[in-house]
Formats: sequence, C-alpha cells, structure tokens
Amino acid sequence: MPSKKTYRIALEQGQDRYGGNYWLAMAQYFIAAEQPHLLAAIAPLEGAVDPFREDSFRGGVPGVKFARSIAEILRGKRGQQDWAAMIESNPTPNDFFVDKPVNFSKIKVPAYIGGGYSTNIHTLGSLRAFAGISHQDKWKVTSHLYFNGSTNRYRLVVHSTQEYYDLYSPQRTEDLVRIFDGYLKSVPTDWSATPPVRLALLAYAKPTIVDIPFPDLPWHSPSAQPMTLHLAPNLTLSPTKLSQSNILAYLAGTPEILSFTYTSPSRAALAGPSTLTGDTSLPSSLTMTPLWPSMLILRNTCDMVQMVDGLHRQALLMEYELK
Repeated sequence: MPSKKTYRIALEQGQDRYGGNYWLAMAQYFIAAEQPHLLAAIAPLEGAVDPFREDSFRGGVPGVKFARSIAEILRGKRGQQDWAAMIESNPTPNDFFVDKPVNFSKIKVPAYIGGGYSTNIHTLGSLRAFAGISHQDKWKVTSHLYFNGSTNRYRLVVHSTQEYYDLYSPQRTEDLVRIFDGYLKSVPTDWSATPPVRLALLAYAKPTIVDIPFPDLPWHSPSAQPMTLHLAPNLTLSPTKLSQSNILAYLAGTPEILSFTYTSPSRAALAGPSTLTGDTSLPSSLTMTPLWPSMLILRNTCDMVQMVDGLHRQALLMEYELK
C-alpha cells in the first residue's frame, strides 16, 4: 500500500494507466469517461463500446443469447439490470439504452486502442472508440488494425494474428512499454519515428505481407480506387447495374442462404470499409404484418483488409447495422 505522500505525488502527476483486452478493454472506456485524476493513459486492446448496437440489437434484430450467457458468467454479488429481458419486452431502441454506450466526449487521456477481425463482438467498438475519442494522442491497434493518431499525424499497425495471441506478442508489449514510458516516466522513445501507417495484408496461400508503410489510412490514399458493385442474378457482384429487376429466392427458416461473390480481374488489395445498401419489402400479396420496417438500409460496419490473387473468388462477408 503506498504511503499518503506517494499517493499524493501519483495523484498530482497522473501515474495510473490501464491495459488489457475484452472485458478489461470495455471497462477502461467507462473508467476513463469518469476522468479519475490518477489516470494518465489507457490501452483498450479490443472491447465493445455499445453492446446494444454491437451485439444484442445488431442490424436492428434482437439477439440476446450472448447477453444472457455473459449475465450468468460475469456477475457481481449484488443485482444487475436484466438487459436481455428489456430487449425482449420492447425490441426497439428506447430510453433504457440511451446511457449504455461509452461517452467518448468525456475521455481526456491518451488512448492506444486495439481491434481485430477475429471477433465481430469487439470490432465495431474499436472503430467507434477511435473515431469518438477527441484526445489528440490516440492510437488504434487492430489485429489486425493498429491506428495511432495525434494532432497532425496518425499511426496504424495492421497485423495478421488473433486477439489473445497479439495481446502477448513481443510487438504489442514493446509498443505498450514505449507509450507508457513516454507518458508516465517521460522516458524518450522512438515512437514518433514509426511510419504513420504499418499495414499487413493477408495473402491467400501465401505468407502475410507485414509492415507496409503508408502516409495515411490506405483507403484515404489518392491511389485508392473505390468500387461500386451490384448484385447480379448469377450470384455474382457486378460493376454494371442491371437494366431490369430480377428475383432470387431462398427458403426462410432453413440453413439455405444467398451468397454473392466477386472475381477480381487482376491482382488487387482490398482495404477499407464496405457498405451495402439494400431496400427490402414484403410482397403485397402476403397478409402477415411485418415485424421490422419494410424499407431498410443495411450498412456494413466492418473493415476488410485482404489480398486477392488473380481470379480468386472472394466471398464478401459483411456486418450490417440498421440505419
């Protein structure tokens, strides 16, 4: 236990810092939003920031199985709000969920944020945190995708491993030591000399390409070429919009799905956010009452970083969010 004198020195200088992934990452956001005087920096390496939109009500569709399991496993000695019951009793956004997301406007300390592709529970939270925290010194790390941004420069490290493997990797440890030493001990480090963006591309049947330097996020580069693709009746994605409507059907309530693929005509790197916009409605001949709004806009909320070789048929896997 530190003496009162030591505690006061730590309090005045702001000597506390947090690091960790999953639940430990989620807790860091909420703790930082309370602005404790001891806190000097945080390093949330993958954690959700809005469980309602990112899990229990993702895409506007209720899904509480995971929420129920977490309530059974991670519970304290006292009572807790019945999150799942609130969603099931009123499956629409309401006042109960307004104060549940992290309030990023209250986070005033430097943040080294982790994210990854290995879990769709944390990816959105990492992206939202990086966009929402206003402190001039923030770094996003993703498994994946490690971004770092300050007033006039950004740092992005994209690696190719998994959340827990990355947590204990020498590279992540070295980054955390450099960051915390700089903020807590005023130890000079070479952090500012790292390239603004270090990107790893996942190649199919080939070794991963790591630490590719960029001056900014790849999809912000002048050389980046945005693509618009349209669903085609032959279950492909076409750059040409169809001149007439077509119908594709599948049997609801079964494992049957409709899967559309895109064939790259040449070697290309896919990096950045994808967006799917689609209108859906119930046929007028049906007498059932639609459970969800008849017109939906589905937005992909996950970044994709992949390498496509030749004519490899890449299935597009997307995460959707109701707008």
